Amino acid sequence: MMSHVLYDANLILQVVTIILLLLGRNYARRKKFRTHGLLMTTATTIHVLGILLIMAPSFIRYFGILIGPPTLGVMITWVHAAAGIAAAALAIFVVTRWRLQTSTVACARRRKLMKPLLYLWGATLLLGIGFYSWYYILGYP
Repeated sequence: MMSHVLYDANLILQVVTIILLLLGRNYARRKKFRTHGLLMTTATTIHVLGILLIMAPSFIRYFGILIGPPTLGVMITWVHAAAGIAAAALAIFVVTRWRLQTSTVACARRRKLMKPLLYLWGATLLLGIGFYSWYYILGYP
């Protein structure tokens, strides 16, 4: 039962990260880049902690099921994991490059990565909601 509560909390935190990303996007449009960067850093930190503390251990625990017959749940899991790793890696790259610079010019060079990252992150969240629904609402193995 406790693990289910962790997964519920993680889903809520992942939704919060998308909200933070959207808020950050609005601050960037208003040229408030410091606030934008802080929101992106916070969202990335929450996301990475969710991966390290909840998602990765769960993935490892159930890995035997994931290499079994390719059910819809297994396919959702693999696509979600791959997209999530890509989104997290790209977010870490963008955020750390920003945090290590004093100028917004360096961050602006990575602007082309930010919109695809937002879409990838959103797709990952949708896959995560699909994963959550499959296993914890519908109760499929």
